[in-house]
Amino acid sequence: MDHYLIDLLLDHLHRGNRIGQTFISQAWTDMVMSFNAMFKSHCDKDVLKNRYKHLRRHYNDIKILLEHDGFSWDETREMVTAEDHVWDSYIKAHPDARSYRVKTVPRYQKLSVVYGQDSYKARYSCLARNADSECKIPATDQSKSDVVSHGLRIIFTMHSEELQFLVTSFPPNKYGSLPD
Repeated sequence: MDHYLIDLLLDHLHRGNRIGQTFISQAWTDMVMSFNAMFKSHCDKDVLKNRYKHLRRHYNDIKILLEHDGFSWDETREMVTAEDHVWDSYIKAHPDARSYRVKTVPRYQKLSVVYGQDSYKARYSCLARNADSECKIPATDQSKSDVVSHGLRIIFTMHSEELQFLVTSFPPNKYGSLPD
């Protein structure tokens, strides 16, 4: 089930249905419908969101382990590996990490796309599903950017890696474009 949820999350991420670390409501609705159809279940949005949080905890735990010297990711076995003395030392300081010594974490590479820092810095959509393909996406190194699409002006502003935006609507002028 987690494999399918991860694939759904990736699909909606690539569709642009996430702003920052938050998927838009329609994405959750679509994921719940797909999930329930696939498994013939009756889960609601909260169930999937709890699994999303649970998977994020696993991802973060693995990421922290891999940032320490001596740990590496074994793609074949889908688990963190290290020499015994490295594990012993780390577990002594972090007893909660003991389970990861023998625990597999399937699809860690996909989780790194879903939860990775680079994914929230670089992937903003122009009103997610309602954007046209010509819409320019704001650059992440700018502090402020304008996007005009579908009769709306969206002003994106980055403050301490948090995306804020203001949406305003203007009637098109006689040339079909928005006023400056």
